[in-house]
Amino acid sequence: MQMFVVKEEFDAGGKLDECTAIYFRFDPLNNDLSRVVDILKGSTSLQTISLRDNAITSKEGDSVMEAILNSISVNSVIEIVYRENSLGDPGFLALASSLSHESSKIARVDLRGTAVSDEQAHMLAKVLAGNKHSLKELNLEACKMTDDGVGAIAQALHGNSILVELNISFNLNTDVGGIAVAQAVEAQVSVSGGLRIVTMKWHGMREDAMEALGNAARTNSKCALYDGRKKQTQSSWRSYTRKSEL
Repeated sequence: MQMFVVKEEFDAGGKLDECTAIYFRFDPLNNDLSRVVDILKGSTSLQTISLRDNAITSKEGDSVMEAILNSISVNSVIEIVYRENSLGDPGFLALASSLSHESSKIARVDLRGTAVSDEQAHMLAKVLAGNKHSLKELNLEACKMTDDGVGAIAQALHGNSILVELNISFNLNTDVGGIAVAQAVEAQVSVSGGLRIVTMKWHGMREDAMEALGNAARTNSKCALYDGRKKQTQSSWRSYTRKSEL
């Protein structure tokens, strides 16, 4: 795979139309992000876009997602990593439209640490519920989603047959959101394909949600339901038993 490294090739005027991956830390003083948007508009070979940890504003993020959408019929984007940035409603709408586009090849979206409003969560949920996308992996960890947003994503997954991996940990949900996720995992038992790995962790969850997650993990043996994303420290909810039952 050809790698596009900003400091070595971007500033040197590398062959932008041939790059397949951008791992990018932009310099706002040099207006680097606008140059990336130009690449997105014209590239037919780009597969991975990683703009993580750039403190991109909502308006800037909107332009990135809109550029991806505008070229979705000709680009080959498979992976979008947009951690720790901001994204407005127009950007989320563009992302959702890209995911559901008949030409989309996007299989992985990482929004960890990017705030997702309830309305924006519903945009993503609509895509997931339609089962007309190519998305296999979705990271929504620490996106400040409330029970409404987490619940919308969970409800959309009841009939999911495409998404394989979901991380929805450390949001602002209460037990209501945790139970909604547990119900989605249980509903997947009767669906061909679908979820294989779900990560759900939040220190604020109480016994009801934790018990529901434990029961869901035991009910759906084809889906691994974890309490953390790091393999060294994660454990399966399958082993959880309500304290009063010990």
